Parts: sequence; structure tokens; C-alpha cells
Amino acid sequence: MLLEHAPEVEKYKPQPLTITIKSENGINKNYTPDVLIYLKNDSKLLVEVKPLEIVSKQYEKHGLKWKEIEKWCKEKGLTFKILTENEIRTPRLANVWFTYGASLNRNNAKYMKILNKFLKSKGKNGYEYN
Repeated sequence: MLLEHAPEVEKYKPQPLTITIKSENGINKNYTPDVLIYLKNDSKLLVEVKPLEIVSKQYEKHGLKWKEIEKWCKEKGLTFKILTENEIRTPRLANVWFTYGASLNRNNAKYMKILNKFLKSKGKNGYEYN
């Protein structure tokens, strides 16, 4: 939802690809990032969304994996970024969430005709929308 309303975003793809990286014990493991974001300035971000608790308290467990992903991204001309709820759950998210439904309905005239018909059927106090 935030990406759909971010002026700097050209497009995005959820779970766009799977890459193979080496784990801490040298075994190849598959990794699928959460989203690939194409920005209007022609840069691309590969994003992983994780709770802050995992990022801060379990960095030892995931740090090597994230470094391998970052290395892979640099080779491909991408920027790797980990986002937590601190970057996502902002006042902007609340604003986007509040207006999201209206932003999808560019023309409410058809809906309003149906609503007016329904309201009029319930009594003389139906609301008129022109």
C-alpha cells in the first residue's frame, strides 16, 4: 500500500525472485526477498521486511545471510535494504490506509446511485449525490 502511493516508486514486484547464497556452514540456500522496488531515478531496491526484534536481537543468526544478499545485490546493481516496523508503521502509513479505498475509486458516481436508491427505499430522508 505504501509503495502504491510513494511518488518515487515506478513499480514493484512482491517476492520477485529466488537467489542462492552460501549459509554459515557453506551450504547453498535459497532466499526469496519480500519485494523488488523500481525507483523513478532508475535505481532498484531489494527489500526484506523483518521485525525490529529480529534485526536487533538476532543479527548474529541472520547477519551473514544478509551480508551475502548485499554482496549479490551489489554484483547485480541493486541495493539491499532491511525494513522494520519503525520504517513502515509511520504517520504516512496511517494516512495512506485512511485514504486507500477512496484512491482506488476514481469515480464513485455508480456507487452513489446505488446507495441513493437504497436510502430512498428506506424513507424520505435519502441523501442526494450529484
